[in-house]
Amino acid sequence: MLAGINMKYNKLSGAIPSEIGLVGNGAGGNFGSILDLSENSLTGAIPEEFYDLTTLSSYIDLKSNQLTGTISTKIGQMTNMQNYMDFSGNDFTGTFPTQVGLLTDMTGYMDFKSNKLSGVLPAQIGGMTKMNNYLDLSGNKFTGQIPEELFDMTKMTHYLDIHNNN
Repeated sequence: MLAGINMKYNKLSGAIPSEIGLVGNGAGGNFGSILDLSENSLTGAIPEEFYDLTTLSSYIDLKSNQLTGTISTKIGQMTNMQNYMDFSGNDFTGTFPTQVGLLTDMTGYMDFKSNKLSGVLPAQIGGMTKMNNYLDLSGNKFTGQIPEELFDMTKMTHYLDIHNNN
């Protein structure tokens, strides 16, 4: 089993290949726990196959690229993710997928700041009741009221940031 991939700070450019979903033993196979593609010049949308990496459990970092498009509802099938998910500093658009609330084992760090996400924050985000450390949704274009369910994350003791939205 491949333990992980770290390609941070490599001046990578172009799109994330759809074949990424085949890393390991077949579609979403035994990938391991770490995928770091941050601080590059990757462009385009995240391929749907990316979300087939369902064995990832510790660390996904896509921050500070030039990724565009929406965040797929398939993010909700990455239910093994527990510690670190960073999609910040890109150009993602569209609504924040309600399926993020299915990441019920997520405890540590989730960052979607500085994108162009819009619409209302979904109530389902409150389903991440084990989240205890860091959730940053600042610097987007969210509108409307803060969902009451956000306060169901009663273990959150460190950082919840939703500033600089609409």
